[in-house]
Amino acid sequence: MRFITAAVVLLGMATASAEGFRVTELTSFSGILPCADCVAIRYVLTLRPDGLFYRQRSYMRSEASGQRVLEFGSWTVSGSVLTLTSTARETEAFDVSSLSALQALDRDGKRIACPDAADGNCVLARESRAQVPTGSYRVRGIYKEAGGHRSIQPCGTSVQLSAETSGRTQLLQKLAQATAGGKSALVTVTGTFDRSGGPGGEVLRIANVLTVTAGAACPAALPVSAMPHAPASSPNSATQPNGTAAGLLVVNSWVLTELNHVSPPAGVAEAEASIRFMQDRRVAGFTGCNRFSGAYTLGGRSIRVGPVVATRMACPPSANIEALYVKALENARQIDIQGNALELLDDAGRRIARFRAVAYR
Repeated sequence: MRFITAAVVLLGMATASAEGFRVTELTSFSGILPCADCVAIRYVLTLRPDGLFYRQRSYMRSEASGQRVLEFGSWTVSGSVLTLTSTARETEAFDVSSLSALQALDRDGKRIACPDAADGNCVLARESRAQVPTGSYRVRGIYKEAGGHRSIQPCGTSVQLSAETSGRTQLLQKLAQATAGGKSALVTVTGTFDRSGGPGGEVLRIANVLTVTAGAACPAALPVSAMPHAPASSPNSATQPNGTAAGLLVVNSWVLTELNHVSPPAGVAEAEASIRFMQDRRVAGFTGCNRFSGAYTLGGRSIRVGPVVATRMACPPSANIEALYVKALENARQIDIQGNALELLDDAGRRIARFRAVAYR
């Protein structure tokens, strides 16, 4: 296919020169980048002056459709290299020497080539009008209430976001109880970014509260190394165990600790339900009663598992979570790895399964 970037219109942004890359207003870039195991990635990146970014990646399984993943995180610039670090601890790098576009870089800091592009380069062009990609974001961070003002500092960033809860009484009560007396709480929420606070001052409008832990801190950051986009002709970087979320997926084995927000029962002979993601894009595991195997595809945080094939041993009722477990695997659309925990999320960003990392068995 031909890689086409958006038209470039320069406004009063930021410059990339000897003085360095600076962002003085909400600024968006878009384009199409290569994908190791899909057709391509439609990409929108929006930078805020305070060092926060919004990112939308649509993994195209065909020319017209694909799984969309919304993420955000922190951005920094060193010399002419812009580095994005998402809250899932994935990093990407771009060369910002040009005033008009961001040039995608590989893990070694070399420019990624797109032979079908007009100039042979993989770039994101600056848009004439800034945007915050719309949709539901999943946010984990430190939540506070003080003087009627609600805020959340996403883990891995130094930015305080204003937060609202759309007037939902149950959400307000749940958060207020956890932060009573001026305490902070570690929360995982889903919501949208409302631009009522002005460009670069978006308000997180919380739609659902997934977890609340009063007084807790963000998990320690995982070691990371850059894993930008890989050309389709190169080895699939998503399977390389380089410290990123995708790398950690394949270098660990995972034991099921929560299924649809409930702790699973012990399986046959007290064996735990588990799964392994292997580098050849196969999965294998145990349902608590039967062994299973199947295939999976991965692009960034986007994942598809299945179809799953299992042995047919009769399962005692006390250990039979097999149908629910297999359904959760096949409904998974995103992954989130924090510390030694893996979460599978559905297409609405809701957690449907949680695992802990263990040594290979």
